[in-house]
Amino acid sequence: MKARWLSTARPVALAAGAALVAADAQAACPIQLAAYGEAKSGAEIDFSPTGTSATIANTFRMILDNNTVLDGIAMWTEGSAGRPHGSRNVSRLWSGGLLKSTVGRLCPERLPGMNADKKTLLVTGGSRGIGAAICRQASRAGYGVAINYVSNRAAAEALVAELEAAGGEAFAVRGDVGNEADVVAMFEAVDRAFGRLDAFVNNAGIVDVKARVDEMSAERIERMMRINVVGSFLCAREAVKRMSTRHCGKGGAIVNLSSAAARLGSPGEYVDYAASKGAIDTLTVGLAREVALEGIRVNAVSPGITETDIHASGGQPERVARMQDLLPLKRAGTADEVASAVLYLLSDAASYITGAILNVSGGR
Repeated sequence: MKARWLSTARPVALAAGAALVAADAQAACPIQLAAYGEAKSGAEIDFSPTGTSATIANTFRMILDNNTVLDGIAMWTEGSAGRPHGSRNVSRLWSGGLLKSTVGRLCPERLPGMNADKKTLLVTGGSRGIGAAICRQASRAGYGVAINYVSNRAAAEALVAELEAAGGEAFAVRGDVGNEADVVAMFEAVDRAFGRLDAFVNNAGIVDVKARVDEMSAERIERMMRINVVGSFLCAREAVKRMSTRHCGKGGAIVNLSSAAARLGSPGEYVDYAASKGAIDTLTVGLAREVALEGIRVNAVSPGITETDIHASGGQPERVARMQDLLPLKRAGTADEVASAVLYLLSDAASYITGAILNVSGGR
């Protein structure tokens, strides 16, 4: 079933017999550019404002594949400033789920076909290394998981198949976090697939070959900051727009992946990478305080030397072996150990933790 709903007015007028809802409550969730998709049924709902305020807010039309037409209205009623009510001509009354933030995402309420109890998670750079370990642990914990990748589609799809074979729900979504259009499209894909977002992990990032600062090109530094810093900000922005009560969200948790390099500086190796992770620490603390009263917790995990292929991608496949004797625990960490810290910070067990940077660095 595919459908398109067309709204003809914004929610600023009287419902029958009801007083006007406070203007600030209405403004928090105007129906504009709304879109909803339900992966299993294939349903799609779109709102496209085509008129001005009227005495009845938001009439809509839902057109199904079989040419069935369902007309209805979405209205504000007294005492429902946070959620609208809607009805359609099949005599089913429901509440919630229609209002959107101005960026075009449905408030995650109980729309038909949604599993209201299943939490969802998006992990950027989720197809390998720490990201893949986070996806596996989250799926075992009961999350529906969206796995972002930028180039290795085969790895992402293999991970989806693995999680589904174990009884989980997952899908892969391509997107370069250093490209704003890709970031927006990625989050919209999650909207269509899950209809909600409860948790987000800012994991995607890059490292470059070993170099001193006086050897680094402007192109290298720009790419590092664009992907590791700007990309993380853009993703956090989109996550907040979906989770924040300011945008009709139901709250949630964000975990950013930092690095011990932010504290240590990585002299002679990756000062640009270390600087980018320092920015992630600042993002974590600042954003946590900014959205603390909007139902969102924001924390970071700061791994040390960890056994992943990021070292090989930076031209130092032997780096773990070379560095582990310098660690108090005399060994590198594993992706699963980092993932466990991430899952803890996402969980209700960490309900009083926000703005924290958790070191998972073997004492380094």
